This record gives sequence, C-alpha cells and structure tokens, in this order.
Amino acid sequence: MWNQNKGYVGSKMSVRASEAYEDGKMPKSKWSKASILGSVLDYDKNDKYCDIFKKYPVAVLREVALDYSEWHHTSSYFNDTYFYEFSQDIAEKIMNDQEEEIIELLENAKKEYNQKQSEEKARKKAEAEKEPEVVTIKYSYWTGTKRWPKKHDAEAKAMIKNGWAFPVEGTYFKDGTAKKKSFTIK
Repeated sequence: MWNQNKGYVGSKMSVRASEAYEDGKMPKSKWSKASILGSVLDYDKNDKYCDIFKKYPVAVLREVALDYSEWHHTSSYFNDTYFYEFSQDIAEKIMNDQEEEIIELLENAKKEYNQKQSEEKARKKAEAEKEPEVVTIKYSYWTGTKRWPKKHDAEAKAMIKNGWAFPVEGTYFKDGTAKKKSFTIK
C-alpha cells in the first residue's frame, strides 16, 4: 500500500491545502464575517467600506466578496474541498472608491438571500402543516437470547412524518417501544 500521508499534513488536509490557508484562501464555510471584514480593511484606507460591509449578514458577504479559486483534498477520505479567496473585483472597487456599485451588489445579494430565506420558511411551514400520512408498516424485532435469537415479523399502523414512523395514538410497536422508529416503506 502506498503512503497516503506523504502529501498530507497529518490526516486533515493536503500540503497544498495548508499552503492555500497560508495564502488567505479558505473553504466558504470558514470565511467568517470578521475574516471578510479583515480582507476589506486590507484595501480600505479609512474604514468607510468596513462600515458598509458590517451592515450585511455573512451569507450575503460570502456571495459578493468571495471568488472560487481552487480545490484541494482534505480529510483522511480525500474529500474535494473548494477554496475561495477575497474577490479582486471588490478589492478594485474599494481601491477605486466605487461605493455605489458595491452597495448595489450587496443590496441585490441581500434581496436574493431574503427571498431564499422566505421561500425556505414557507416550505417548512407548509411541510409542518401537512397532514401526516397514516400507513401500515411491516417491521421485524428480535426476542430470545444471544445464543438462540428469534426474529418476529409484525405490522402496525403509524404516521409518517419527515421519514420517521410514529405509532398511531393508542398503539405500540410490538417490541415494546412507543417511540419513533425509522422504517423503509415498501
């Protein structure tokens, strides 16, 4: 077997991924509001744009101020992780004092973000208000001892909600539980 750690720093990330961190590139989820504002301060002479960027949520700042730069392997499973860097377009607009264009970009991104949030909220509300489906499920449970186990097949009426089966009021699953169970419905 070949040595998987030759190009790895421990078992967490590749050597090139750690070099990307040193160059200021990170996965999108690692870019906090503070790190984005720190990058803005690198180009902002008088904190004018830092005050503008502070008004927006981090999800909006990530969409406007970050550009995809490269991907690297991370974890012991060699996952592909996408790395982002501070946008050179935004940096140029800050240095050229194009305040209106930056505010327009941020406002458009904020509208899209708010729209997605309201759609997600409406979807969750509709899902919560949806009447749960009542079905008859077949499941197996085990009795007996470790040496002589016995498999039993049973049926029960249950409500299906978000992929879980809950016993219908007044019934129990035959293995003695009245709690939710995970089932595959056939």
